[in-house]
Amino acid sequence: HNESTFYANDRQKMGWVHKSEGAIPQAKGEGASLMVAHFVSANYGWLESLDGKESACVLFKARHIM
Repeated sequence: HNESTFYANDRQKMGWVHKSEGAIPQAKGEGASLMVAHFVSANYGWLESLDGKESACVLFKARHIM
């Protein structure tokens, strides 16, 4: 399977700004996450229906529970 997790605050932390611009506040922590999972076979390719209209791709919105 192929799996990736993306975070709301996942970005490059450095960049160029003009001297007339001020600092922009940034959110702390990783933020909300979205996990994307898709299943693939070396013999058959991506797992999907015969007509290709449905796939085994899953989007999962993870939550942090304290």
